[in-house]
Amino acid sequence: YNWSCYFSLSWIPKFFDSAYSVNYSSLGFFSVLPYLVSIVVATAAGRIADVLEATIGCSVNFVRKLFNTIGMLGSSVAFVCLAFVSPVRSGDDSGDSGSIQSMWLAATWLTLAISICTCASSAGYWVSFVDLSPQHSQVLLAISNSLASVPGIGAG
Repeated sequence: YNWSCYFSLSWIPKFFDSAYSVNYSSLGFFSVLPYLVSIVVATAAGRIADVLEATIGCSVNFVRKLFNTIGMLGSSVAFVCLAFVSPVRSGDDSGDSGSIQSMWLAATWLTLAISICTCASSAGYWVSFVDLSPQHSQVLLAISNSLASVPGIGAG
């Protein structure tokens, strides 16, 4: 999770600059869209996980695994779909509208990839530390997050 998070943070400006020749400072809405959607997804994922456990009677273990699976596989599928979005260059016959449409499609897949990964982290990954050790979850999470950040920082 940390690797994809840090990779995405550092990669979004480079991606839009190299694929669409859009400077990061002019991205505006595109640069924050994945993280705005992630706020909604994280909240919804937590609520859905609670409903699955309390109302439907799913085990905590099943819910954690379900959200991790949905988040990681869903995010992977969205990143693969992003790879198939072809930027339209100014020399192409399609013109500028094709490039803008392609950029919107890329932003949509990128937003889906990041927000679906947030689903995994909020209702599967982060809360599992409380399941492991309610009394020491803060310390376990701090150590784990620190170690997991090293490869993510290297990805940028």
